[in-house]
Amino acid sequence: MIKAEDIKIGDIVRVCRDCMFPEGSVCIVTQVNSERTRKEKKGCVTLSCVDGTDDGSLGVWCSHIEGIPLTPAILEKNGFDSEEPQKSYIKYLGGLQGNFCRYFYIERRSYGWVVFIKVEGLSDSVMIRQIKYVHEFQHILWAMGIDAGFEI
Repeated sequence: MIKAEDIKIGDIVRVCRDCMFPEGSVCIVTQVNSERTRKEKKGCVTLSCVDGTDDGSLGVWCSHIEGIPLTPAILEKNGFDSEEPQKSYIKYLGGLQGNFCRYFYIERRSYGWVVFIKVEGLSDSVMIRQIKYVHEFQHILWAMGIDAGFEI
């Protein structure tokens, strides 16, 4: 389950209970309604299947969705190169003044992934956040003004 306040439009999530979508469907959030409640259910999202097989956006309770674990396969599919296979990945973000190149450095740890920003040629890095799920990484990209669209 993902809380409504932890999700935003454009996030990629998975349906974890049969509802308007079959369990296991990978969907994109098209609307968030954190005010909607019914008994123990709090928050509702409108979803659309990433593969376009649905008949349009449909509403689902937040208790019926979950994050998609970030995996090496997903990182590679989205343009991340492996520094050490299965352990760390990088993706260049472009140059800065003086031809320094910024890049994401993502390292696998026992509890998930740690995302860093590094500048080529400098030994320092900035840890941004520890993450486990694709939608969490999408939020980092979005906050940095980078296209947060992901292929699953």
